[in-house]
Amino acid sequence: IQEINDKRQLAELKNIEEREGRTFHYYSLAVMISAKQINNLISQEKFDVDAAMKKVAELETLVAQAKESDKGGMNFSFINSADQYQLEAKKYVRRVRDKVPYSDWDKEHLQDANTSWMVDDSFPRALREYNEMVDDYNSLR
Repeated sequence: IQEINDKRQLAELKNIEEREGRTFHYYSLAVMISAKQINNLISQEKFDVDAAMKKVAELETLVAQAKESDKGGMNFSFINSADQYQLEAKKYVRRVRDKVPYSDWDKEHLQDANTSWMVDDSFPRALREYNEMVDDYNSLR
C-alpha cells in the first residue's frame, strides 16, 4: 500500500508541475515526499548516513523553495514545521555520523514513548517534528 501511495504522490507531483508549474502547491507536496523518504531511511536501526545527509540537504532546498513560492506568507506554519523537521533530522543524522553517545538521562528517556521526544538530536525528536509537519500539511487543504 505504501509503495502504491508513493507512486501516486509522485504522479500527482508531476501533474501539479504540468498544470501549475512549480508553485507552493508543488513544493509543499515535494517537501512531504522528501520528508517521508528521509523518515523511512533514518527510522532504520542502521542507515547510510551519507545518503541521509544528501536527502536532508535536498529537503532543505525544497523548504527554501516552498518559502520563496509562498506569496504573502499565508502558509507560514507549514513552512516553519518543515524547516524544524529538516533541522531535527539533520541533527539526528549528524549525531549518528559523529557517533555521539547518549547520556544516561537520554537513554532513560529514550526508553519511554512519552519522553523520548525530549532527547536532543534523536529520532523520536525528528519524528515528533515530522508529525507536526504532517498535521500542518493536512491543514493546507
